[in-house]
Amino acid sequence: MGDRLTLLDADAGTSIEWPETADRSIVYGSPLVGAIAWSRDGRRVALPGRVFDASTWQRVTSLALEERHTSDALAFSPDGTMLAGGTRPGAGGQVGCICLVVWDVATGSVLHSIDTPRNAWESRGYVSSVDWSPDGTQVVVASTYGSFVYDLPTAEVAIDLPAAQAVAWSHDGTAIALSERRAYGARAEAGIVWIMNAVTGRRILERRLHDGVAYSLAWLPGSSRLVTAGLDGTVAVVAADSLAELERFRVGGAVRVVRVSSDGRHLAIGTVTGLVYLMPVSLDGGGVRVPIGGGRIHAVTLSPGDRFAASAGSDETVRIWSTASGALITELQPGGRVSDVRWSPDERWLALAADTISLFRWPAMEPYGSMATGIDSSFDEVLAFNADGSILAVGTMNEVVFFDPERLTMVRRYQPPEEPFLVTSVAWSPSDDVLAMSSEWGVVWLIDMDGTTETRIEPIVDHVGALAWSSDGTMIAITGWDSGFVKRRTVIVDVQTLDVIHAQPYASQGPNYAVGFTADDAWFWAAGAPDDGSYGGSAGDMNALKVWNMADGALVYGIDGTGLIGGAAFADDGSYVLTGSWSGELSKWVVP
Repeated sequence: MGDRLTLLDADAGTSIEWPETADRSIVYGSPLVGAIAWSRDGRRVALPGRVFDASTWQRVTSLALEERHTSDALAFSPDGTMLAGGTRPGAGGQVGCICLVVWDVATGSVLHSIDTPRNAWESRGYVSSVDWSPDGTQVVVASTYGSFVYDLPTAEVAIDLPAAQAVAWSHDGTAIALSERRAYGARAEAGIVWIMNAVTGRRILERRLHDGVAYSLAWLPGSSRLVTAGLDGTVAVVAADSLAELERFRVGGAVRVVRVSSDGRHLAIGTVTGLVYLMPVSLDGGGVRVPIGGGRIHAVTLSPGDRFAASAGSDETVRIWSTASGALITELQPGGRVSDVRWSPDERWLALAADTISLFRWPAMEPYGSMATGIDSSFDEVLAFNADGSILAVGTMNEVVFFDPERLTMVRRYQPPEEPFLVTSVAWSPSDDVLAMSSEWGVVWLIDMDGTTETRIEPIVDHVGALAWSSDGTMIAITGWDSGFVKRRTVIVDVQTLDVIHAQPYASQGPNYAVGFTADDAWFWAAGAPDDGSYGGSAGDMNALKVWNMADGALVYGIDGTGLIGGAAFADDGSYVLTGSWSGELSKWVVP
């Protein structure tokens, strides 16, 4: 996590407005995102490899990375013209290095680059924190294999400093704060914070302030007080001249980052579970808790009318958002990891699949009850309501269970004669008389709800990740991947003849987790891992979601920059698409 916390209004404790004119707006943060920095004038936001305009969220610069991976550190220079970042060697490198790169924000070109050679055992070393001197001439770099101050005018290391997890330069330029964290296997007194002389590197003060690593440091304006945050789940305000504790506050979960608002009045505190706390500097237990993180997103669904979006992630929480503003409306915690979330088309229910199937009355969001399938709850169950909300189909380990949501009772169980093993998706036909069910092992079954008729669609994709009906009920879209994740595939099947109408190879390594048709059936789409061109002989376009024309199967457009997409949903009017990524971002894209 990083300066993304500035995306919150610290006074109101709410998300900043979601720009309707933006092609994409990030409103959902995650501790899995390695580094984010906000320029001091508020005009630019940097992520690894990219710089965005903060008002439109258009990418303005791509950063030259020189075949290295960015680590958990990015910082704009005081005047916003340069960006400092940490890099680390790629996997399998024989010689390690502690690396600093300084980019020109306007062009993305490298202005400065420094490698500190280490031995092979230290190839795991990386830069965990960077900060600028107030005059913008020097950068302090924290690493578990030694920290240093780099002087830009001379292009040399000016001061060698101890190994550290976090660094922060005081506003008056006289001192640098470091939190100790040594290399893997080395003995260290975790929780130690130092104050160093910024000119000589001499240690002025030392004190243990946390049980466990102090992950983040921040100076309050005036340089007389320092804020520290740590693995022990506490945030402390200390006097800079003595490191004596002035106040301490405990939050729910280990604290990974703390930031101070530009006026020095508020703190934004981010935990490793993705929760954000907005506090006044006087930590009296007040403030606003704003949950904007959640790790991997497994499911995204739109409410009837497209006014709200629900996202389910790996943190056992379902969040409901306004699609107009991006503001968080509420959160639900049914207990256990949430594998799927669905609104009923008649607007009566919101169903969550976790340890049990939980139902909430919509829009009041009142808990209504829960139902158990009787199957091992460690399996990721999938959900589908019929059109009038009278039946909820739940795909389980090897069967489909049908529930009456009003009575919270099971109506029927269905298991094909050939055990499918791992039901990955269920979907009702538009007429509600047929349920389609897919298996991870490639078989798709069409179940006639008025009788016992069953239609078996032979495996076209080795492992099916998702399926969906066209709005006229004549076609089914099936997506997934071939054995070994080697090649993704999306196919369109005629339900009456079982002929394959379109087959898109989407050739690259990784799975597909979402598929569908646009409302008018003119286009079909699939989403999953980015198309990096690893397989199939294509160059790869890095699109994680692709849209094709139903008429001829030609590619219409693609969406990139999200990482692996776990869930996606198109608005009924086709104006935008929401995607939820494994990096924890819920994103809104305007359709070209």
